[in-house]
Amino acid sequence: MLNFLFISYYKIFLRTKDGTPIFAAVCVLSLVIVLWLFLPLIIIKKYSEYNIFSTAAFKYYYIIVHLTLIIFLYRFFKKEKVNKVLALFESKPIFFKRFWFLLAVFAFLVPTVSIPFLLTK
Repeated sequence: MLNFLFISYYKIFLRTKDGTPIFAAVCVLSLVIVLWLFLPLIIIKKYSEYNIFSTAAFKYYYIIVHLTLIIFLYRFFKKEKVNKVLALFESKPIFFKRFWFLLAVFAFLVPTVSIPFLLTK
């Protein structure tokens, strides 16, 4: 699943012809993972008395998590791995590709839109 989400973001950034699409896809994928990890914590904070963010000793621990995830994903998705997964992705039918593209957009938009609403009082 992670491979196809990465390839969906990679193909989006490949069309722009700017910068490095592998790094851009890794950054977006890591952001999506971090947002989905923090979404349940924010829901718990919103609907209960427990606030995990106030009990954390270090307030910016999410930055460490995000940077570690970027480094890990960038090392995982080397050029050879990207070419291998891209070849596998391209061999799939068109509805499969569209499904993963829509899932990639959905995976980014849902936490991005819902987290600000959950954080309002």
